Amino acid sequence: QQQQQQQQQQPPTSLQAPRSVLVLPPGFRPPPGLAAPPGLAFLDEYPTATPSSTSSSYISGEEEEEWLQPPPGLQPPPGFAAVAAAAAAPRFSQVAFRRELVQILDALTWDSNTARAVQRVRAAAVPPAVQDVEFLDVLTRAVETANGAVRRKTIAFAAGLAAGRPSAFERAQCVKGVATFLSEVCPEIRAEVPMLTSILCSEVLPTLRSVFAPAELEPHLPAFIKANVQRQDAAQQQRRRWQAASSAAAAASASA
Repeated sequence: QQQQQQQQQQPPTSLQAPRSVLVLPPGFRPPPGLAAPPGLAFLDEYPTATPSSTSSSYISGEEEEEWLQPPPGLQPPPGFAAVAAAAAAPRFSQVAFRRELVQILDALTWDSNTARAVQRVRAAAVPPAVQDVEFLDVLTRAVETANGAVRRKTIAFAAGLAAGRPSAFERAQCVKGVATFLSEVCPEIRAEVPMLTSILCSEVLPTLRSVFAPAELEPHLPAFIKANVQRQDAAQQQRRRWQAASSAAAAASASA
């Protein structure tokens, strides 16, 4: 009777609490082929837990956008939008632009469309910090071109970069590039370009004067150009006086 009472008091086997099982964390097992450290071989008998989520669920889709958003009511710090926009904008590559410039000048040789060439440079979004260097490079390429027709197209293209409102290049940067070209580059390449004096006086300067004021060009003219320009200006003034005198004489003879 006592045994029967004890059996009745004990709960059924199916209702007893489950026995706890040791589960290893993910990645705890050694790599395949590598034996467990001494004394830890018994851990191979226990299962390994499977992670409930993977890292990919945190970096893809709409969850990523929601995760990157700031908390509600929190405004970004001052200037953060400009910094973020500058970081997201594509970076300018001077090497890539030089390759594009070669293609632009090659197309200009065949179609003679200066406006289209300027538009392609405008689309390249050259930063103002390097516009003076690029303008200087275009002028140097122009005077070093042996073909007269191609050279004059390139000079007109350079003037087109500084013309217009707004211009493809900032005017101040173009003036800076012209100053360096006239004062430093021209004396250096004078021996390499035999017709440099004639090219500058008859092609480059007349074209640039249509865009820049004389005060922006004359202070930077090299010595060998200043003397030639003065002679040309004197000859031009003399021709103007002769034309004025001829016109006056013709008018006097007509009235008589």
